[in-house]
Amino acid sequence: FHSNGELAGFFFYHDIFHSCEAATLIGQKARDEHMEKFLKLILSLPEIDGSFVDSHEMGKSYGTAMALLSLRNARRFAK
Repeated sequence: FHSNGELAGFFFYHDIFHSCEAATLIGQKARDEHMEKFLKLILSLPEIDGSFVDSHEMGKSYGTAMALLSLRNARRFAK
């Protein structure tokens, strides 16, 4: 990351995707709890048109794709 030690404003969905991927590998109880949090977080962030913006340079398609892949993972395990 090239920010001041915090998550940069872009690559957010990139990070969420890989965090969801990692969460599939932990114990069931913790996994389900984390996936529920991911699900709620992601569903609270779409743009007015339903897309997700990760990087304005890359456009809506990249952020939307990463958000949808993350939602797929989160929905598989969220209760």
